[in-house]
Amino acid sequence: MRTSNRITEIHAGLRALDREETALSAILRQRVQEALNDPRPAIPAEQVLADLRAYHAERIRAAKRGA
Repeated sequence: MRTSNRITEIHAGLRALDREETALSAILRQRVQEALNDPRPAIPAEQVLADLRAYHAERIRAAKRGA
């Protein structure tokens, strides 16, 4: 493959990555704004962590049962 073709492909790949990053950033900004606009009361961090630990423990138990 010629060097100019490789450079063209690299540039195309970088442009594709830039487009993907832009799209993902827009999605993230939208989700953060939705969370900030959510009128429901905040959940304390301790409760979130406890729920995550329980969820994770259940997933581990289920995986062991299926093994």
